[in-house]
Amino acid sequence: DISRYSRDSQAFCQRLLEEESVAITPGVDFAVRGGEHHVRIAFTNDVARLEEAVERIARFVSRL
Repeated sequence: DISRYSRDSQAFCQRLLEEESVAITPGVDFAVRGGEHHVRIAFTNDVARLEEAVERIARFVSRL
């Protein structure tokens, strides 16, 4: 639930990609209702890259 940071999951994901080079999927791609407040994260990389992505996401939301 990203509603604390944004009410637009597409804009949130786009900005995260542009600012921190982390790609996640907007919730509106999966849900008609409430999707704008959620994102999906795919855990398809090795642990080290996932840890780096989590650090980047944390840095990103700390600026919001």
